[in-house]
Amino acid sequence: MRLLYLVSSPDISGVTATIKLLALGMRKRGHAVELAHYEDDAGIAPELRRAGIPVHRIAAPPRRFGPLRTRWIVRQAERLVGRLAPDIIHAQSFDADLIACRAARGRDIPVVATLQSFSYVDWAREHPGLYEKYGGPLQRLIVISALLGRQAAQVPALKGKPLDIVFNVPQERFFDPVTPEERAAGRQSLGLADDVRAVVCVANFHPIKGHEILAQAFAQLAVRRGDVHLILVGSAGNDAGCQAFKRQVERILAQELSSARARIIGDAADSRPFLAAADVYVQPSHMEALGVAITEAMACGLPVLGTDVGGIPELVSEATGLLVPPADPCGMADAIERLADDPGLRRRLGDGGKAFACRFLTESFMLDEHERIYAQCLAGRGAILPS
Repeated sequence: MRLLYLVSSPDISGVTATIKLLALGMRKRGHAVELAHYEDDAGIAPELRRAGIPVHRIAAPPRRFGPLRTRWIVRQAERLVGRLAPDIIHAQSFDADLIACRAARGRDIPVVATLQSFSYVDWAREHPGLYEKYGGPLQRLIVISALLGRQAAQVPALKGKPLDIVFNVPQERFFDPVTPEERAAGRQSLGLADDVRAVVCVANFHPIKGHEILAQAFAQLAVRRGDVHLILVGSAGNDAGCQAFKRQVERILAQELSSARARIIGDAADSRPFLAAADVYVQPSHMEALGVAITEAMACGLPVLGTDVGGIPELVSEATGLLVPPADPCGMADAIERLADDPGLRRRLGDGGKAFACRFLTESFMLDEHERIYAQCLAGRGAILPS
């Protein structure tokens, strides 16, 4: 198959981590793979080029041009699709799906769209006219959690579209056992003593990720014990709102940051060294369709503490971790302390998460599912998710 992946921005995120896995994995399986985007040429774009996968940047006017910008992108996408003649266009963001549909019009090229967040559902609900006008080539939806699928099935613009649930997955290397040497090296680089329990969160700074709740929880916990350290791994990027949110988190953690009991690591190219050094992984999100970082932590054998929102409970159960209500710093502090105090519980939950990941979160499983979906699109088959 000739596969064209289309995303608005190739910058580093959970979405682009999945695209990278798909692109490299599908190429290994003998398919012709290319990527197109229309933002800055960063993130996975140079990585895929180095791996030999063609990447096409559609140079677009600034966002202030509004609809004119979209028309420009569509026109360039039409030319690109005409030149590449892909068998499938797979869009990975809620603006890319309609751009893909418009570029595919009249060419009998099926479009597949992955819903990576609840923002996609909101977008489709707010723009039914656009889907009615342009959505004809959109033949298949992929959602990354069952809850997201149930919500998508209720949106008039998406209702009746064949829909599949495919979890995002970590890279295969996260399944490699964490050796004592790797753990020691990771902890040494962070200055963690042997008797310190390290709590790690990997997430770019955005208000929806809930860093402020984790910061409040840790500030409470730090008052009553000094053997727990917090490592936040993530960037605020160039977005002013995200940068302001990061400063808010820094203010909450000011005392802990000054004593090095809390650290913020920005722009880390690889989360594995931090997960290898960790004792507990925490995902404090206010909303999360699924979360690649959680799957990485589970593959590494870490117990996960997550908030009871979105698709997180589909990964985090009594066998793999602990759940707390969102926006509950007291409950989160108590749960962190419980895990810090109980090595047997950490081991049991970590082993449970690893077993779940090995069964449902492998790269080969995800690639198999995508190949099946693509083949059914080309054959005109598919089953509709019940509403």
